[in-house]
Amino acid sequence: MNNNIVGWFTDYARLCFQLFGPLVKHWATINEPKQICHAGYGIGIGAPGIRSAGLGEYLCAKYVLIAHASAYHVYDKEFRPSQQGKITIVLDSDWYEPGTPADEAAAEVRRQFVYGMYANPIIYGNWPQVMIDRVAMRSQMEHFNRSRLPEFSPVQQRMLKGTFDYLSINHYTTYMVSAIPERPPSHASWDLDAGVRLWQKPEWETAAIDWFKVVPWGFHKLLRWMKTTYGDHEIYVTENGVSDRTGVLDDFDRISYYRRYMSHMLDCINEGIRIIGYTAWSIIDNYEWNMGYVAHSGMYYINMTDPARPRIPKKSSYYYNHIIQTRCLLSQCDE
Repeated sequence: MNNNIVGWFTDYARLCFQLFGPLVKHWATINEPKQICHAGYGIGIGAPGIRSAGLGEYLCAKYVLIAHASAYHVYDKEFRPSQQGKITIVLDSDWYEPGTPADEAAAEVRRQFVYGMYANPIIYGNWPQVMIDRVAMRSQMEHFNRSRLPEFSPVQQRMLKGTFDYLSINHYTTYMVSAIPERPPSHASWDLDAGVRLWQKPEWETAAIDWFKVVPWGFHKLLRWMKTTYGDHEIYVTENGVSDRTGVLDDFDRISYYRRYMSHMLDCINEGIRIIGYTAWSIIDNYEWNMGYVAHSGMYYINMTDPARPRIPKKSSYYYNHIIQTRCLLSQCDE
């Protein structure tokens, strides 16, 4: 929420380029700015725990994007000629499927408020138009003197436009979207600004977290939408995986998840979508936001009762190794 972060982050990025640049060919300036801004400065469930929905989270998004663009230009001017790397910002998005054909416009609004909120500025130089229009409308309904969505100056728009060398996506699950009547003004909110209803089908397979449904076709549709919406750019899948609550070693559900999601990704590649990389989430369990270690996402089990914290490979680690070694999602593939 403070524009000083732009200079501080640029200094940090320059140091990273100086120290590690010769070893790195694919850079990501910031991971999941939506989580930083919405969780940290909107609803306040993430660090630093500020609740400023529909206000602070938009300021956060503006300065995160400008900080990214500043770091991009530093790399482009000072380091790219010698290091020959690529740089982007990592964005996350679920897939938003219309509940009925009549809900397609509502689903697209949600996509633009999630992925487009950060992709549009780095590609085109400004917020998505539907976001500009809806936040302005809601702000007027709430008797603000001007839109709660901060503007980018012409200089900032030129600075932002084109600050990516490839697109990225962290993806896990899918939601259905339904259009709803415009809700009366009550309080500022990113969700109210988007103005749609999200839901998931009860028959969908559930992972360790209630909202985490396994919907492989949603991954396919998201990748296809990225190409249709933003053009024929390289795409790096920077996170994709599934959690469980037990950390069981025979994690066949995780193997099934990877096989099905990567199968849809392979279909996208065969359709001509330029996917250049895939990063599985994750090798080991991480401290998962406000869930701690309850949700296990790792391909290695960690015995948390042992002070040495030994790592034990799960079945999924052998499966993923097989994919890396053979480029085959099945036990055996034809040449």
